[in-house]
Amino acid sequence: TMKSIIAVVAMAVLALNVRADLNPAAPLVPLSELVRVERTTGGRNLYRKNLKPVTYVTADVASVVESPAYALFTMHREIQKLDARTFGATAAELPI
Repeated sequence: TMKSIIAVVAMAVLALNVRADLNPAAPLVPLSELVRVERTTGGRNLYRKNLKPVTYVTADVASVVESPAYALFTMHREIQKLDARTFGATAAELPI
């Protein structure tokens, strides 16, 4: 089901190892130790881009460098490592 897929993806994202500091020697820690997850229920919106359904994920990024671009680049690299077939896709590559 969609809920179980979302739960698996959320666990995978929270398990990503990131640095809690800009210091390259800083230890890697799971993202789950640095963020607070808030689950909310809102109205169901159906978004489309080029006539295809899309899901938007939003987050606030706050640290010494508050540019969300760095977080997005890291998440993109980690998501590309996932096998989309695990989440019900027919191909391994996740179309992002």
